[in-house]
Amino acid sequence: MTPRNRAILVSVTCLGMSSLITQIVTLREFLNVLAGNELVIGLVLGNWLLLTGLGSFLGRYAGRLQKPVRWLVVSQVAIAILPLLQISGIRLLKKLFVPGLMLGLNETFLFSLLLLLPYCTLSGFLLTLFSGLGGTRKDEQQIGDIYVLDVIGDIIGGLLFSFCLIFFFSPFQVLTFLLVLNFSAAILVVYTEHNRRAAAPVILLMTLSLLSIAVFDLEKMTGQAMFQGQQVIFQEATPYGNLAVTRSEEQYTVYEGGVPVGSTQNVIAAEETVHYAMSQHPDPKMVLLVSGGLNGALAEILKYKVDTVDYVELDPAVIDLVKRFSPATDDQRISLLTVDARKHVKSAKDLYDAILVDLADPSTAQLNRFYTVEFFKEVRNALRDGGVFSFSLSGAENYANPEMRYLSSTVYRSLTAVFPNIIIIPGDQQFYIASTEPLDYKITDRLAAKNIETSYVKEEYLSARLTKDRLAAAREMISIVTPLNLDFRPASYFSLLNYWLSKFQSSLLLPLFIGFAIILTITFLLLQAKRRAPPLALCLSGFSGMGLEIVILIAFQVCYGFVYKQLGIIITAFLLGTAVGGAWSVRRIKVAQVLMIRLDVLLGLFAFLLGPILVMLQTTANPVLQQIGPIVIFPGLTTLIGFLVGAQFPAAAKLTFSQVEETAGTLYGLDFLGAALGAMMITAFVIPMIGITATCYFIGGLKLFSAAVLWWRREPVYEETVPPVKKDISPQFVYGSVLLCFGALGFLGYWDKTSMTIYAFSFFPTYHWIILALLALGIMQAMQLPAVSIDSRSFIKTFDLKIFERTRLGLFRWIGFISFSLVAFLPIFRCYFKVPYLFCHVCPRQCIFGYMRSYLVPAALIMNINKRYWCFHLCPIGTLFDCQARISGKAWHLPRWLKTVPILILLFTAVAYFKISSDLAHPADTLFDWYTVLFKNTYSPTLLVILIALLLLILAFRIRRSFCEMLCPVGTLSNLILKFESLPFKNELPKDTAPQKKP
Repeated sequence: MTPRNRAILVSVTCLGMSSLITQIVTLREFLNVLAGNELVIGLVLGNWLLLTGLGSFLGRYAGRLQKPVRWLVVSQVAIAILPLLQISGIRLLKKLFVPGLMLGLNETFLFSLLLLLPYCTLSGFLLTLFSGLGGTRKDEQQIGDIYVLDVIGDIIGGLLFSFCLIFFFSPFQVLTFLLVLNFSAAILVVYTEHNRRAAAPVILLMTLSLLSIAVFDLEKMTGQAMFQGQQVIFQEATPYGNLAVTRSEEQYTVYEGGVPVGSTQNVIAAEETVHYAMSQHPDPKMVLLVSGGLNGALAEILKYKVDTVDYVELDPAVIDLVKRFSPATDDQRISLLTVDARKHVKSAKDLYDAILVDLADPSTAQLNRFYTVEFFKEVRNALRDGGVFSFSLSGAENYANPEMRYLSSTVYRSLTAVFPNIIIIPGDQQFYIASTEPLDYKITDRLAAKNIETSYVKEEYLSARLTKDRLAAAREMISIVTPLNLDFRPASYFSLLNYWLSKFQSSLLLPLFIGFAIILTITFLLLQAKRRAPPLALCLSGFSGMGLEIVILIAFQVCYGFVYKQLGIIITAFLLGTAVGGAWSVRRIKVAQVLMIRLDVLLGLFAFLLGPILVMLQTTANPVLQQIGPIVIFPGLTTLIGFLVGAQFPAAAKLTFSQVEETAGTLYGLDFLGAALGAMMITAFVIPMIGITATCYFIGGLKLFSAAVLWWRREPVYEETVPPVKKDISPQFVYGSVLLCFGALGFLGYWDKTSMTIYAFSFFPTYHWIILALLALGIMQAMQLPAVSIDSRSFIKTFDLKIFERTRLGLFRWIGFISFSLVAFLPIFRCYFKVPYLFCHVCPRQCIFGYMRSYLVPAALIMNINKRYWCFHLCPIGTLFDCQARISGKAWHLPRWLKTVPILILLFTAVAYFKISSDLAHPADTLFDWYTVLFKNTYSPTLLVILIALLLLILAFRIRRSFCEMLCPVGTLSNLILKFESLPFKNELPKDTAPQKKP
């Protein structure tokens, strides 16, 4: 590969990093400026993908450029500068409309389209241009390689943003980093294409750009422009959103995501939030407040004789602001909790006398989860007998439009499904009070009986709000027959979208019109293709992949409530699957037609399975699933979706290839357009109308339809060499079988309901005798004793050969794997020590491995004298890695210095073993007690050990037997013994110098 090609491949990776980080920053800024919901996200993301697809389509003509490298460098320089201008333009949007006025749907679409047009179009064009310049083969595999490299850049960018940039840097500091990154890539291309002198203008332009950023504080200038007529006191981008504090005269207002969430002078809101509900309880002692602390609600609660007030916020930065602006937090009765309120309520049983929710209307999926039947049930379980629950929705003093009536009716019907007694306080902000005990409107009498003093909630104020006409109007607002608002079928969310649109004289016709325009564009591209079925399937895969990703994001929000913190991880997991799928597919494009059909079917079937899986995760009370769901299950599901989608791109390139730039431009365009259509339609229509589960079924049916079209329109491809059908079982199936055994045993050992059953079985005497018999038989076979030799004509030998021919594992190895799995795998998932395997003999409460270790380890060492017989014939860990090696690619060659690591680990094991034993016998005789540090005294899982085991499994795809050769003391000691045995001694003569007998 030439230096120029290497520079271009580096530039592709930099483009991927830059585009994903810019996309995440742009989405966050649009949400902050437009105070938007998921519909805004769908529109902006749809425009992003639409314009990127347009740029990719224009890249079809990149092959006609006379000096493509010069165009490449100019485009990279523009890509470096444009994000700074783009984010500045988004923030300056506030200057274009009246302060306090939100943009409607039409304005949001047009402004986002114009602001995203330069960057997205240019990045799409660059991606196609790279496909033509990034190699010398000029074939479909080159397109697949560039696709995978771009996605790898996306993955690096997603991880970097999620784990570093979002925590330590402001948006413009992040964009400055991207500026340096893209300028460096451009300089590298110029240097390899021409010379150092040619790179000087690019270096000069980068220097001037950095000096301009240093002189003009864009963060401060644009931040102040977002809040006209107010003084910005504080502004910070947190993992949960953008926070800002402004000052207008003596009033401080806190904004979260562009929405005002609290004001220091809003006494009436604080009094209404607290006293309508708490006056209904005779003696409230335990109170939960969800949000509202910035309005002064905490001080109002403390007017009652409460024992404890739990105040819950998800974002720690909001808690810090409450401490700063609310003196009531100094009271020892107040506990400030940084946790998801839904999770906290779910974990509380018969704990509170009053639960007060002071949140905005359910305009987003995050807010809607606090207005569903499931949440109301959790609230009832958290309340004590006679407990009171309250929340509020936007009301109407004079006229309630149909959308607002539908919203109120939906939430009210959901509330009546759980609580028998409900009263409504009408007004601009309509309050709902619910309880299992009778309620009434004698609020002022109850406040007087408790000697509670208020400024606004008085007799004259309530008399005006509780007139017969207003109470009748409130009952009229909730009189519509509507469906219940459920977690996975958010009826109120869709009604509030309509209400939001009606406020700006907008409608959902605009997304429909945009979707129709995208469909026409897709049709135009398909009509130009020679083979239309593969591009259509790829386009629908883009639609389905984006749709399922949105489904998972919203389902995660429903289940856990912190999707914006997890957003980068979930997106990166999708991209990781896409990269792996693309790289896997590049090697198999000789059977591209069959591969695309199978991938389409698998994606459709997975979509059908995803719905029930998400329902199970949302409804389960299993603590194990709740713990591993955010960090393992949801990213794992997203990775699998990305794999099935990404694997189709190289196959589609193979089936439709004509010329690199033309093929890449068409396929990239269709992929992005399909994803844009999915982002808009799934978010704005499908999920709100039919719910999450039905959306999965809809997408599954769509992919099965495209699979049927692929099969119906299949064509004979004579250059494809279809491998002959083999009689043996595929190595993927064998590896999947042993991995399933490992995972199932781990799950049963990890789950509290089954762990003790597995533990008890492991000490069953018959099982121990089976282990000992297999160890004895293994020693005899390793020593090649005649007593265990089997006649080649016997039934057992024939059966063993058949199993070996099918699976490449002999009968005895399968028996060993099944029998020893419990001994070898269980300590990974449950152990008394934080480091399993190493200290089992000194553990006072032994598990199965520690109990059998005095037999197992000596027997393994004896067997290993004969070419590590135990490691390669009986050890279940070795069997798992050997099966994995059969489906892995080329192994990495590790540097020599790493060969010392196993020796160091063996020495550490020996020292630690005796140190642990000493500390157990003499706990007071040492300054550093290893036993106390490493012994948990509970037979429980260790998450770090499980994560390391998963990491070793992943590394084993490139590092053969990663655990066996690096960490296993038995394997290391056996290797040393075998090497020592092979050394020549003084009394030995080499074979070629041995004395010969005389004839």
